[in-house]
Amino acid sequence: MRVLLVAATEMEIMPLIEQGIYQHTNVTVIITGVGVINTAHSLTKAIEAQKTDIIIQAGIGGAFESAGIDVGDIAVAKSDRYIHTGVEHHDFRLSSNIHGHTPRPGEFYNSPLPFPHTGGYDNSPLSFTQHVGYPNDPLPFDLVKDQPESREGLFFLDSDLTGKSKYIIKNNLSKKSLRYKIISGDFLTVSTITATSRTKDALIQAFLPCMESMEGAAAAHVASLYNIPFIEIRAASNLVGIRNKSDWNIPLAVERVCLALNALLP
Repeated sequence: MRVLLVAATEMEIMPLIEQGIYQHTNVTVIITGVGVINTAHSLTKAIEAQKTDIIIQAGIGGAFESAGIDVGDIAVAKSDRYIHTGVEHHDFRLSSNIHGHTPRPGEFYNSPLPFPHTGGYDNSPLSFTQHVGYPNDPLPFDLVKDQPESREGLFFLDSDLTGKSKYIIKNNLSKKSLRYKIISGDFLTVSTITATSRTKDALIQAFLPCMESMEGAAAAHVASLYNIPFIEIRAASNLVGIRNKSDWNIPLAVERVCLALNALLP
Protein backbone atom coordinates (compact mmCIF):
# COMPACT_ATOMS: atom_id res chain seq x y z
CA MET A 1 0.00 0.00 0.00
CA ARG A 2 1.37 3.40 -1.03
CA VAL A 3 0.48 6.06 1.53
CA LEU A 4 0.82 9.78 0.89
CA LEU A 5 1.12 11.49 4.27
CA VAL A 6 0.30 15.20 4.08
CA ALA A 7 1.06 17.88 6.66
CA ALA A 8 1.09 21.65 6.49
CA THR A 9 4.37 22.02 8.41
CA GLU A 10 7.25 19.75 9.37
CA MET A 11 6.74 20.64 13.01
CA GLU A 12 3.31 18.98 13.10
CA ILE A 13 4.69 15.53 12.32
CA MET A 14 8.38 15.92 13.23
CA PRO A 15 8.49 12.95 15.66
CA LEU A 16 7.25 10.73 12.86
CA ILE A 17 9.71 12.17 10.32
CA GLU A 18 12.58 11.56 12.74
CA GLN A 19 11.41 7.96 13.12
CA GLY A 20 12.21 7.63 9.43
CA ILE A 21 10.78 4.25 8.43
CA TYR A 22 7.71 2.06 8.61
CA GLN A 23 8.29 -1.66 8.50
CA HIS A 24 5.38 -2.72 6.29
CA THR A 25 4.09 0.45 4.62
CA ASN A 26 5.44 2.58 1.79
CA VAL A 27 4.94 6.12 3.14
CA THR A 28 5.78 9.32 1.26
CA VAL A 29 5.63 12.52 3.31
CA ILE A 30 4.87 15.89 1.73
CA ILE A 31 4.95 19.22 3.56
CA THR A 32 2.53 21.50 1.76
CA GLY A 33 2.77 24.80 3.59
CA VAL A 34 -0.15 26.42 5.38
CA GLY A 35 -3.48 27.16 3.70
CA VAL A 36 -5.76 25.78 1.02
CA ILE A 37 -3.82 26.89 -2.08
CA ASN A 38 -0.49 25.55 -0.85
CA THR A 39 -2.17 22.28 0.11
CA ALA A 40 -4.00 21.82 -3.19
CA HIS A 41 -0.90 22.69 -5.22
CA SER A 42 1.52 20.42 -3.34
CA LEU A 43 -0.89 17.50 -3.11
CA THR A 44 -1.72 17.66 -6.83
CA LYS A 45 1.98 17.66 -7.74
CA ALA A 46 2.59 14.63 -5.52
CA ILE A 47 -0.34 12.67 -6.93
CA GLU A 48 0.75 13.39 -10.48
CA ALA A 49 4.30 12.27 -9.68
CA GLN A 50 3.56 8.90 -8.11
CA LYS A 51 0.82 6.32 -7.73
CA THR A 52 -1.03 6.76 -4.44
CA ASP A 53 -3.39 4.28 -2.80
CA ILE A 54 -4.46 6.44 0.14
CA ILE A 55 -3.94 10.00 1.38
CA ILE A 56 -3.64 10.76 5.09
CA GLN A 57 -3.71 14.38 6.19
CA ALA A 58 -2.34 14.85 9.69
CA GLY A 59 -1.59 17.77 11.92
CA ILE A 60 -2.84 19.96 14.70
CA GLY A 61 -5.95 22.11 14.86
CA GLY A 62 -8.33 24.09 16.98
CA ALA A 63 -10.93 22.07 18.89
CA PHE A 64 -14.52 23.12 19.48
CA GLU A 65 -15.14 22.47 23.16
CA SER A 66 -18.83 21.98 22.39
CA ALA A 67 -17.88 18.68 20.69
CA GLY A 68 -16.63 17.34 24.01
CA ILE A 69 -12.91 17.50 23.28
CA ASP A 70 -10.03 19.37 24.85
CA VAL A 71 -6.42 20.23 24.11
CA GLY A 72 -4.48 17.06 23.30
CA ASP A 73 -7.52 15.06 22.21
CA ILE A 74 -7.54 13.35 18.81
CA ALA A 75 -10.21 13.63 16.11
CA VAL A 76 -10.76 11.76 12.85
CA ALA A 77 -12.76 13.69 10.24
CA LYS A 78 -16.15 12.46 9.02
CA SER A 79 -16.32 15.46 6.70
CA ASP A 80 -14.48 18.69 5.99
CA ARG A 81 -15.92 21.94 4.70
CA TYR A 82 -14.70 25.23 3.27
CA ILE A 83 -16.84 27.58 5.32
CA HIS A 84 -16.49 30.41 2.78
CA THR A 85 -17.93 28.48 -0.20
CA GLY A 86 -21.41 29.30 -1.49
CA VAL A 87 -23.63 32.27 -2.21
CA GLU A 88 -24.00 35.00 0.38
CA HIS A 89 -27.67 35.22 1.24
CA HIS A 90 -27.82 38.36 3.38
CA ASP A 91 -26.58 41.93 3.06
CA PHE A 92 -25.14 44.15 5.77
CA ARG A 93 -27.19 47.31 6.37
CA LEU A 94 -25.47 50.56 7.33
CA SER A 95 -26.85 51.67 10.69
CA SER A 96 -24.85 54.90 11.03
CA ASN A 97 -23.00 57.31 8.80
CA ILE A 98 -19.38 57.14 7.68
CA HIS A 99 -17.32 60.17 6.75
CA GLY A 100 -20.47 62.30 6.72
CA HIS A 101 -22.40 59.97 4.41
CA THR A 102 -25.89 59.08 5.59
CA PRO A 103 -27.22 55.90 3.97
CA ARG A 104 -30.40 56.20 1.95
CA PRO A 105 -33.34 53.88 2.73
CA GLY A 106 -32.53 50.41 1.46
CA GLU A 107 -28.81 51.15 0.95
CA PHE A 108 -26.48 48.28 1.85
CA TYR A 109 -22.79 47.81 2.41
CA ASN A 110 -21.51 44.56 0.96
CA SER A 111 -18.95 43.14 3.38
CA PRO A 112 -16.30 40.76 1.99
CA LEU A 113 -16.50 38.67 5.14
CA PRO A 114 -19.36 36.32 6.07
CA PHE A 115 -19.56 37.60 9.63
CA PRO A 116 -20.31 40.99 11.21
CA HIS A 117 -17.99 43.90 11.94
CA THR A 118 -18.54 46.29 14.82
CA GLY A 119 -16.52 49.20 13.47
CA GLY A 120 -15.09 50.69 10.31
CA TYR A 121 -11.85 49.41 8.86
CA ASP A 122 -10.19 52.72 9.84
CA ASN A 123 -11.87 52.88 13.28
CA SER A 124 -14.51 55.26 11.93
CA PRO A 125 -17.90 55.26 13.66
CA LEU A 126 -19.44 52.62 11.40
CA SER A 127 -21.55 49.83 12.79
CA PHE A 128 -23.36 47.00 11.09
CA THR A 129 -26.59 45.22 11.76
CA GLN A 130 -25.71 42.24 13.92
CA HIS A 131 -25.94 39.30 11.58
CA VAL A 132 -23.92 36.19 10.93
CA GLY A 133 -24.17 34.73 7.44
CA TYR A 134 -23.28 31.07 8.15
CA PRO A 135 -24.02 28.86 6.38
CA ASN A 136 -23.98 30.28 2.87
CA ASP A 137 -26.49 29.12 0.29
CA PRO A 138 -25.14 26.45 -2.10
CA LEU A 139 -23.43 27.37 -5.34
CA PRO A 140 -25.48 26.71 -8.51
CA PHE A 141 -22.87 24.17 -9.70
CA ASP A 142 -20.84 21.25 -8.34
CA LEU A 143 -17.20 21.80 -7.38
CA VAL A 144 -16.76 18.06 -7.93
CA LYS A 145 -18.90 16.45 -10.61
CA ASP A 146 -21.87 14.48 -9.25
CA GLN A 147 -21.16 15.54 -5.67
CA PRO A 148 -23.92 18.06 -4.92
CA GLU A 149 -22.68 18.59 -1.37
CA SER A 150 -19.55 20.17 -2.89
CA ARG A 151 -21.74 23.15 -3.81
CA GLU A 152 -21.53 24.00 -0.10
CA GLY A 153 -17.78 23.37 0.04
CA LEU A 154 -18.55 20.11 1.85
CA PHE A 155 -16.66 16.86 1.35
CA PHE A 156 -17.80 13.68 3.05
CA LEU A 157 -15.07 11.21 3.92
CA ASP A 158 -15.67 7.49 3.53
CA SER A 159 -17.56 6.48 6.67
CA ASP A 160 -16.19 2.93 6.72
CA LEU A 161 -12.62 4.16 6.38
CA THR A 162 -13.13 6.82 9.04
CA GLY A 163 -14.70 4.35 11.45
CA LYS A 164 -12.04 1.73 10.85
CA SER A 165 -9.24 4.29 11.31
CA LYS A 166 -10.69 5.51 14.59
CA TYR A 167 -11.07 1.92 15.83
CA ILE A 168 -7.50 0.94 14.88
CA ILE A 169 -6.01 4.03 16.52
CA LYS A 170 -8.02 3.60 19.70
CA ASN A 171 -7.37 -0.14 19.91
CA ASN A 172 -3.62 0.07 19.29
CA LEU A 173 -3.15 2.95 21.71
CA SER A 174 -5.10 1.12 24.41
CA LYS A 175 -2.78 -1.88 24.00
CA LYS A 176 0.00 0.47 25.10
CA SER A 177 -2.16 1.73 27.99
CA LEU A 178 -2.51 5.08 26.19
CA ARG A 179 -6.18 5.91 26.68
CA TYR A 180 -6.54 9.28 25.03
CA LYS A 181 -9.86 10.68 23.94
CA ILE A 182 -10.44 9.91 20.25
CA ILE A 183 -13.58 11.02 18.44
CA SER A 184 -14.83 11.32 14.88
CA GLY A 185 -16.66 14.42 13.75
CA ASP A 186 -17.08 17.21 11.23
CA PHE A 187 -14.12 19.48 10.49
CA LEU A 188 -14.07 23.05 9.18
CA THR A 189 -11.45 24.68 6.96
CA VAL A 190 -10.93 28.40 7.39
CA SER A 191 -8.68 31.01 5.85
CA THR A 192 -9.17 33.36 8.79
CA ILE A 193 -8.43 31.77 12.17
CA THR A 194 -11.40 32.05 14.50
CA ALA A 195 -10.44 34.32 17.39
CA THR A 196 -13.72 35.57 18.91
CA SER A 197 -16.46 33.89 20.89
CA ARG A 198 -19.06 35.39 18.56
CA THR A 199 -17.62 33.74 15.45
CA LYS A 200 -17.03 30.48 17.32
CA ASP A 201 -20.66 30.42 18.46
CA ALA A 202 -21.87 31.16 14.92
CA LEU A 203 -19.82 28.26 13.53
CA ILE A 204 -21.13 25.90 16.19
CA GLN A 205 -24.72 26.93 15.50
CA ALA A 206 -24.31 26.47 11.75
CA PHE A 207 -22.11 23.38 11.50
CA LEU A 208 -21.71 21.54 14.85
CA PRO A 209 -17.98 21.06 14.15
CA CYS A 210 -15.33 19.38 16.27
CA MET A 211 -12.13 20.75 14.70
CA GLU A 212 -10.90 23.76 12.70
CA SER A 213 -7.86 23.90 10.42
CA MET A 214 -6.61 25.80 7.37
CA GLU A 215 -6.01 22.89 4.97
CA GLY A 216 -8.33 19.91 5.38
CA ALA A 217 -11.06 20.66 2.87
CA ALA A 218 -8.48 21.44 0.18
CA ALA A 219 -6.88 18.01 0.61
CA ALA A 220 -10.29 16.33 0.69
CA HIS A 221 -11.26 18.22 -2.48
CA VAL A 222 -8.15 17.11 -4.39
CA ALA A 223 -8.48 13.52 -3.16
CA SER A 224 -12.09 13.53 -4.35
CA LEU A 225 -11.11 14.81 -7.80
CA TYR A 226 -8.60 11.97 -8.15
CA ASN A 227 -10.92 9.44 -6.47
CA ILE A 228 -8.28 8.50 -3.89
CA PRO A 229 -9.37 7.39 -0.38
CA PHE A 230 -8.70 10.12 2.17
CA ILE A 231 -8.29 10.20 5.95
CA GLU A 232 -7.80 13.31 8.09
CA ILE A 233 -6.47 13.07 11.63
CA ARG A 234 -5.76 15.99 13.94
CA ALA A 235 -4.92 16.56 17.57
CA ALA A 236 -6.12 19.69 19.32
CA SER A 237 -3.48 22.30 20.10
CA ASN A 238 -6.00 24.84 21.37
CA LEU A 239 -9.67 25.54 21.87
CA VAL A 240 -11.41 27.63 19.20
CA GLY A 241 -12.50 31.04 20.43
CA ILE A 242 -10.76 33.98 22.06
CA ARG A 243 -7.12 33.75 21.00
CA ASN A 244 -4.80 33.29 23.98
CA LYS A 245 -1.67 31.39 22.98
CA SER A 246 -0.67 30.89 26.62
CA ASP A 247 -3.49 28.33 26.76
CA TRP A 248 -2.21 26.41 23.73
CA ASN A 249 -0.17 23.21 23.93
CA ILE A 250 1.35 22.58 20.51
CA PRO A 251 3.98 20.05 21.71
CA LEU A 252 1.25 17.91 23.27
CA ALA A 253 -0.86 18.02 20.10
CA VAL A 254 2.15 17.09 17.95
CA GLU A 255 2.97 14.18 20.24
CA ARG A 256 -0.62 12.92 20.17
CA VAL A 257 -1.16 13.14 16.40
CA CYS A 258 2.10 11.26 15.80
CA LEU A 259 1.07 8.58 18.29
CA ALA A 260 -2.20 8.27 16.38
CA LEU A 261 -0.36 7.90 13.08
CA ASN A 262 1.95 5.25 14.52
CA ALA A 263 -1.10 3.40 15.80
CA LEU A 264 -2.80 3.56 12.41
CA LEU A 265 0.07 2.68 10.08
CA PRO A 266 1.30 -0.93 10.30
